[in-house]
Amino acid sequence: MKTFLKNVVSTVIGMVLAVIVIILLFIGMISSSLSLISNEDEVTIKENSILKIDLANTIVVERTSGNPFDGLNFSGDVATTIELKQVLDNIEKAKTDKSIKAIYINTSFVVNAGISQIEEIRNKLLEFKLSGKPIIAYAEVYSQLAYYLASVSNSIYLNPIGI
Repeated sequence: MKTFLKNVVSTVIGMVLAVIVIILLFIGMISSSLSLISNEDEVTIKENSILKIDLANTIVVERTSGNPFDGLNFSGDVATTIELKQVLDNIEKAKTDKSIKAIYINTSFVVNAGISQIEEIRNKLLEFKLSGKPIIAYAEVYSQLAYYLASVSNSIYLNPIGI
């Protein structure tokens, strides 16, 4: 009887410890993935910097999801989305920031951006241009929307084998 109780108690203790270890591992995985998602470090801007707006293969959305688990993707594919307000706010900050001397736009493929979103970005770039700072656009391929956005630039560059 004594060995039976000893085996039962050791089994129960082992099961409780296993559950605790599994819960701690799960909490560790969730917290590490959340820290990767919400990694908002303070950015320091060096003197004579250029703001790079890379809309190539980036999905411009009106609003991003407030769900912290939305960015968890176990397939390994990272869907790059950027909020329209974030683009507009950064252009506005660059207009008044003395460290930023120009804006560089890469508009090879403007993915999932509608004409209204491109129009808002273009209008904000026109406001930026009034500050006297140049805008430079480059693309490997210009779609109609991408070229419309790039038309506000001081200089438009195209890859020599691009279309």
